[in-house]
Amino acid sequence: MELKNLLCDRDGIIIIDKQYLSDPDQVELLPHVVEGLKRFSDSGVQLFLVSNQSGVARGMMTKEDVDSCNQRVADLLEQEGIKLSDSVYCAHHPDESCNCRKPAPGLWELLQQKHNNLTQEGCVVVGDKDSDILFGKNIGCKTARILSDMYPNTEDADYTVTNLNDLADILL
Repeated sequence: MELKNLLCDRDGIIIIDKQYLSDPDQVELLPHVVEGLKRFSDSGVQLFLVSNQSGVARGMMTKEDVDSCNQRVADLLEQEGIKLSDSVYCAHHPDESCNCRKPAPGLWELLQQKHNNLTQEGCVVVGDKDSDILFGKNIGCKTARILSDMYPNTEDADYTVTNLNDLADILL
């Protein structure tokens, strides 16, 4: 498989999962993220952030807060020579039954509308939760799980690693 696109969850994959993060000053990149994403980026892989942010519907943050945190992630990565192609998220509550909350395919469909060259072929979804892995399976992409002791791991991923640099070892 020639890797073309990496769809990464944000919290627990790119940044430290601080549960309903609303302050961009609290954004902290995880260890090995820069090394791993730099290798993917230098290999021509497009990088996307795709996340559920139900804290908006829960009243714990605003969409502006999420946008500011996502922009901070993009800025920190850009300082390291890594460019995100796009960032999308679902702000709905899990009980709302929307089509954009992972594992539903809505965020994938949104990205495909914005990036017409985005296809399942050569695409890997990276996450630490079962909803991330199911999202990847539901849209027909390969999946990679970054191991976390914060969430149960009941769904099998195509690849299981401890960080993005280890994933680059496998995929590049």
